[in-house]
Amino acid sequence: MSSATTPATQRVYLHIGLPKTGTTSLQELLWHNREVLTADGVAFPGHDLGAHHRAVADVHPGRYGGWKEKRTPGSWAWLVEQAKAHQGTTLISSELLAPASPQEARQVVDAFPFAEVHIVCTVRDLARQIPSVWQENVKTRQSTSYPALLASLRAPELDDTARLFWDYQEVPRVLETWGARCRPSRSMSSPCRHAADVRTCSGSGSRGCWASTRRSTRPTSRTTATSRSATPRPSSCAA
Repeated sequence: MSSATTPATQRVYLHIGLPKTGTTSLQELLWHNREVLTADGVAFPGHDLGAHHRAVADVHPGRYGGWKEKRTPGSWAWLVEQAKAHQGTTLISSELLAPASPQEARQVVDAFPFAEVHIVCTVRDLARQIPSVWQENVKTRQSTSYPALLASLRAPELDDTARLFWDYQEVPRVLETWGARCRPSRSMSSPCRHAADVRTCSGSGSRGCWASTRRSTRPTSRTTATSRSATPRPSSCAA
């Protein structure tokens, strides 16, 4: 509900990743079926597949300040306007949303006061996630070996490698951050056939909590610091 008395006629689904959970395949599927989605009242706005990634870089410049494409400035405001103009459901998908801080997540959700906002998070088990991330790192010419990555993730203290990994992959933290203004709605299957958490956020700012979720094997006693040094390209976060 967008207010206490009036049901929302507009909905925005924010697919926030996680990276390496089939995000690129899902985004390409949505992009190439825009006409089918439109016929069903669902908008997937953008001029190309990178539109949503540029919009996230635009709204979170402190995190993705290295994103230098000329089309980036103003792309978030344009995306919000597209959602506002569509009298139905709008779907926005970018795994670059996953590591958002509480303030950054609030900034995104609060941009849609006219709609009921749903958060969609796709996840899979770390036994497959860790090697998949390492393989993607190799493709983007990073030199960290697989044993070195595992050693970093197991170490009692976070180094830069582990910090960047957990910024994007610590499922409980991601869900807690994005669920701070949301109430649990329902579960659905992710592209990787693992549990995904869907949360419904009131555009009027109602408070909620998030309930059960599959917990990461990452020790919860460690705190995750936000890494601002790396600016991954969409391809480096995609599946």
